[in-house]
Amino acid sequence: MVPVTIILTIQGLGIAFLDPMQYNDSREYLAISRSMVAGTGYSITSSPLEGIDSFQGEIPTRMRQPLYPLFLVATYWWMGKSTLCVQMTQVLLNLFAFYLLFRIAQRSFQNRLWLGSLIGLALYFPVWLASVFILTETLFIFLVVLSMSFLQTALERQRLMYFALSGAVLGAATLTRPIGVSLILLSFLVIWNHRMLRKALADWAILAVFAALVLFPWFLRNATVLGDFTPLSSEGGYGLWASTLKPGESDWHDSEDFRSAVQNGYYLGREANRRFTQLALKNIASDPICYAWSGVKRVGRAWSYFPGSMTDPLHGWIFALAQAVQYLLLLFALLGLFSGLGVRGIAFYLFPAVALSSMIYFHSGHSRFVVPAMPFVVILAGQGFWDVFWGTVRKKMLRHRI
Repeated sequence: MVPVTIILTIQGLGIAFLDPMQYNDSREYLAISRSMVAGTGYSITSSPLEGIDSFQGEIPTRMRQPLYPLFLVATYWWMGKSTLCVQMTQVLLNLFAFYLLFRIAQRSFQNRLWLGSLIGLALYFPVWLASVFILTETLFIFLVVLSMSFLQTALERQRLMYFALSGAVLGAATLTRPIGVSLILLSFLVIWNHRMLRKALADWAILAVFAALVLFPWFLRNATVLGDFTPLSSEGGYGLWASTLKPGESDWHDSEDFRSAVQNGYYLGREANRRFTQLALKNIASDPICYAWSGVKRVGRAWSYFPGSMTDPLHGWIFALAQAVQYLLLLFALLGLFSGLGVRGIAFYLFPAVALSSMIYFHSGHSRFVVPAMPFVVILAGQGFWDVFWGTVRKKMLRHRI
């Protein structure tokens, strides 16, 4: 009950004191869901951001993946434009996600599971505080954790049904955030760690087929309505282009390349996506070695600081303290790899981190992108502290007394 109390307290304080519309993304999701409720389809009818008044809308659009706008239709618009209803639904999703994480950890570590690992997970507030905001984080994290629960069961029981369920949920996660496609593709490596190659390919094929079935209606809609043969949103071009910029170069309004790509549209629109992609490929081709190395640095940067600590008010010693907390977590998580999980368990727990990091390599990624993997990292960190670090200290103390 202690971890649940901590999680509820964090979320309650967040709902009481934080602005749920703090981020620009929130306005985009609400604008699309409003169009759906108004009967204008999956569209955006005006600029959701100040300073881009020239954008008159994109009808139809694939600016964002569809599951979260659908979620907002049910929890915000049908509930009388209730932000609180969205938040409370996301609080419930967080509680369910925590329960699933507890079950995953319990099955992994059995009687060696330390209560402190669960308390540490409850204290990792970036995961739980996401429920306060009108953002995809909470829904995406819940779907990732649910898919991991099904995948763990599939690997233990060797039941095709659970591979299918894991794939279907990963398809839903990708309909929430396009970065989810990395989890579908790289899940093969986890399965391969448990199976011979031929069997692993067969099991992964089941997972991938069911993920594709969930994605197919969105793919079909984009193909028939827009002529775009993709199950992904049109936000990738901007992220790819931003990943090609040198340190100090601007990726926003005052950049000439930005203006040339956006023109009279919106930076996440379909035409802007196409132009940003062309600019990105041109930049990559001009110096591929530099781009390859910058991708490594981007991944390292995303993992190097505590999520949310890059905002201006937190720079200085507070940022340094938050960064130290992140490094300490990663250090203990590294020790957690030696806490008796075995190669298969290690592959399972590292899978979300590796998959999400692979997308950061090709995107202007930041720590927000790795938050969905952090619950597994924090569990590893807790077990690493208890089983390896503190276990070693206790042994040395015992020998000293003797």
